[in-house]
Amino acid sequence: MALSVLEFKNFDFIPDGFHSFEETVTYCKKFTEEVRNVLEKVQDEQDLFQTLVMILEYFTLAVDKLVICRDSHELVRFLFLECCKPLVSLKLRECEEKLQFSFKVTLIKVHDAVVTTLGFPYFWQLYGIAKVPWDDMVCKMMAEQDLDTKEVFTYIGSQDMNLMRLRADVMQKNDCEAYCMNLCTWLLKHPFYRNDTDLRARQLMLLHKLGEKDKFHPIVILNT
Repeated sequence: MALSVLEFKNFDFIPDGFHSFEETVTYCKKFTEEVRNVLEKVQDEQDLFQTLVMILEYFTLAVDKLVICRDSHELVRFLFLECCKPLVSLKLRECEEKLQFSFKVTLIKVHDAVVTTLGFPYFWQLYGIAKVPWDDMVCKMMAEQDLDTKEVFTYIGSQDMNLMRLRADVMQKNDCEAYCMNLCTWLLKHPFYRNDTDLRARQLMLLHKLGEKDKFHPIVILNT
């Protein structure tokens, strides 16, 4: 499988941890580079998730040795997003059940490691997404159902921002433009996204394309 090209030879896991900020920065940058290289070489869904399992296992071994800094947080967010992409695209369902189970177990291990060391709480969401890629609330938001605003805001506030942007991107790329527009509209109502120019540009483009420019309204920020 593609993981044969990923041996992590350059990573010496120092038993008592990295002694400096510089060592952590170097490690994080190199790890990210190696992961990008190997993910470009995967051949199919089975290969992809086998590779992700091994990458996450390597990372779990190293995470408690990292100095907490911007680079270590960027690394964990990078790994989180690389796992999000195939899950939201429903690719895990195309894998053997044994691999599906292995990947879910690995996500729990990574969550336990990163939430205590780096304070990153979102890997647990990936376990839920692996079981139900598109939950009821996000489906209702996309379907433009009549929803309680505060309930939706609570949901949005509990979700990783990059994950929500990814959901909008997946909908648009799969020609589900009305769903994408509705999701963008809900997100832009929330204070977390009010200055997100990319989401705003996407929403306006879709409103124009779908002939629904009358649905554009100024953003109203409600107390959460």
